[in-house]
Amino acid sequence: MNSKIVSRLLVSFEIISLIFLFSLSFFSLPIADDFIFANTVNKYGWLNSQGYWYNNWLGRYASTAIITTLCSVLPLSKLYPIFPIATILGHFFAFFLLSDTFLNISTKQKKWIFALSLTFSYFSMMPSLAQGLFWFVGSATYSIANIATIIFCALWNKKEKKTIYITLIFLAFFIIGSNEVIMLIPPTFTVFELLTTPKNKKNWLTTLLFLSFIGIVVAAPGNIVRTNASSSKEAHQILFSSVAASGLLLTLIGCWITNPFLWLSLLFFRKEKLHSAIFENPKKLKIAIIFVVGLLFLSIFIHLWATGVPEPGRNLNITLLVFFALFFLLFETLFLKKITDSFIQKRENLILIALSVFAFIHFMLPAYLVPAEKLSFATYKSAPTKAVEFVWKTYGENNFWFVYHDLFNGDAAKYKDEINLAPLKNNSNKCIKKLSVHPKSLFYREPSDFSQTISEYYHRSFEPCEPR
Repeated sequence: MNSKIVSRLLVSFEIISLIFLFSLSFFSLPIADDFIFANTVNKYGWLNSQGYWYNNWLGRYASTAIITTLCSVLPLSKLYPIFPIATILGHFFAFFLLSDTFLNISTKQKKWIFALSLTFSYFSMMPSLAQGLFWFVGSATYSIANIATIIFCALWNKKEKKTIYITLIFLAFFIIGSNEVIMLIPPTFTVFELLTTPKNKKNWLTTLLFLSFIGIVVAAPGNIVRTNASSSKEAHQILFSSVAASGLLLTLIGCWITNPFLWLSLLFFRKEKLHSAIFENPKKLKIAIIFVVGLLFLSIFIHLWATGVPEPGRNLNITLLVFFALFFLLFETLFLKKITDSFIQKRENLILIALSVFAFIHFMLPAYLVPAEKLSFATYKSAPTKAVEFVWKTYGENNFWFVYHDLFNGDAAKYKDEINLAPLKNNSNKCIKKLSVHPKSLFYREPSDFSQTISEYYHRSFEPCEPR
């Protein structure tokens, strides 16, 4: 099997899959949380709504500003599907910027292909494609911050330039104000610089500045309201949170590291130098790996400690982004040193055939897996059976298979017909029916459960068609 043929087939499959992902964006529609944010803007105005959310929910000043601004400028029906498409393109161009400025890849064409492979792999492996892409509030809170973080990483090596440094400060201000998981990343960069170049006064000032941004988020009165509303009895238990976070992290890494598409993509770049020259220093590289592992753990631990319950998929999407950083660091420094290029070349055809077959099986796996809720162990509550169920569910949920399924099975079209509320403004219907179809890749909530919120947005009285 020729590596060029496999590479072209892989690139073609990735392009086709992303085109279908674009297509699915046209079937995504507003849900309850979108209406709640829009109603707040309509009720309090843009400026006062910032204070409302800061005092009554969370200190996410940046993501709140984006959500309320877009709700002020466009009706929700217009934001869908624009926002998912913009999010996909944003990740693609951010990954290209990363490969162009931070990674030493030889040609422009290879950089575009590398960016395409990263974009496909990321959306394929996302713990929650629905919450991270096809939900406006979730995407504005988490995915846009992901894009800003990738750009931040890409520009970090050029921070000595004044314009780049100012850009990094603004990016850090935005990233830290987006959500409580990703806000740890900018300070990690500056602390890393402090450990490797401790005499640089500029690094100290930058670190203090980033910590002050975190202070704005932490000081929000709404944090207490949110924590009290979502906490369980296991909240604030360090031992429980540490053990649970470690178990969840190891499970996720086990699922992600065996993804054949990621390995196929990276093997085509094995002769390229995937990371910056800054990591040629063994000491810096070891510190960087330790920092990334720490970030991976904290990205899960914080939510568990604060609430006592595992993170939702939209938070774990950020954990996946941090995993990518660790994977790239280890890929060249460990994998290509332990398993030499000559070893790969001698067995290239065998490796490519094995990975290609595995990729096909992995892609088709959801079509043949028994749903976790139908398995016998799903009825038990012990930790081992829960872990098996989680692995079964996580590894079997290939996002792009679900995208193809929803489009070609007609579930996406049926969902849009049922949930689209715009026609209700012009007819005599005054009740909202429950959904009869539940797509696997789109984020939805029963509109009949939020009839009051929807009524407030449309200035019409709606009730559930069926009693609750």
